[in-house]
Amino acid sequence: SCGVRPPAGSDFCQRCGTSTASLAEMCVKCGARLTSGKSRLVAALLCALPAYFAAIGGIHRLYLGKIGTGMAMLGLSIIGWLSVLTSFALLSPPLILLGFAFFAAMWIWSLIDFVILLTGNMRDSNGNTVHRW
Repeated sequence: SCGVRPPAGSDFCQRCGTSTASLAEMCVKCGARLTSGKSRLVAALLCALPAYFAAIGGIHRLYLGKIGTGMAMLGLSIIGWLSVLTSFALLSPPLILLGFAFFAAMWIWSLIDFVILLTGNMRDSNGNTVHRW
């Protein structure tokens, strides 16, 4: 290899750059792991349950090591909750609408992630697919 690493998420080994089969678990050239050690079931439950029952999103992304986007989803949740709670304290209907707009963005993002998880196409922070249930 010439030292140039392929982009994360491609069908190449992240260690040596060798082309791999899309569902391969190990690189045939260097033996590197190509699939995540994380559970797809755990990630799916962490995606759906907190997001839809407590309006808290991003926990599944933190579990997969995607810290930046996990924190962004948590931020949407926190801003949503602060807006809703402040609207009750100030009796301000526009703030509750703003809060629900943040919740809606987080819920849509969570739904998309949930579908990607169920289809087995979600990747962890290392670019490895999360296949194992």
